[in-house]
Amino acid sequence: LPTIYPPTSQAVFAIAALSTPPSASVVDRMIILKAWFVAFDLGTIALVVKLLRWAGKPVGWATTYAWCPLVIKEFAASGHLDALAVFLTTAAAYLACRALFPPAGMATTKVSSRRLAIGIYSAAFVLALAIGAKFCPVVLVPLFALTAWRRLGWRTAVGVIFLGGV
Repeated sequence: LPTIYPPTSQAVFAIAALSTPPSASVVDRMIILKAWFVAFDLGTIALVVKLLRWAGKPVGWATTYAWCPLVIKEFAASGHLDALAVFLTTAAAYLACRALFPPAGMATTKVSSRRLAIGIYSAAFVLALAIGAKFCPVVLVPLFALTAWRRLGWRTAVGVIFLGGV
């Protein structure tokens, strides 16, 4: 049947359905689906902490996201699908930061262009999954491509556009 949900979201629905016992009631099925979305939200919090550490900022700032009433209400209470898109978008940003911006102690010349390319392609792939969960992260494709172009050249940027935008 046709559905309004994108493919990545449908895959998560399928995984949630497979992890639900066949004899479960509708209420139990909804609780399990909500638990999946809460897990994605907890994963987002962990990635925000990693990003803050990477940037050298206080990890306590992660509470700004974690304690947001809208996030708590929509993801935990309502079991909203956006938790998946937020998690994947944050994961893509984390992978891109790790690939393109090495830690202050490591000189950029020590990082091989192959490793940079693998890192940015990984970030673009995860961004494509995020777009497959919700279309909004597509606005980040030009940013990823421009950053890849400045660091690795136009061929890598074209690859990011095709991988992230398709």
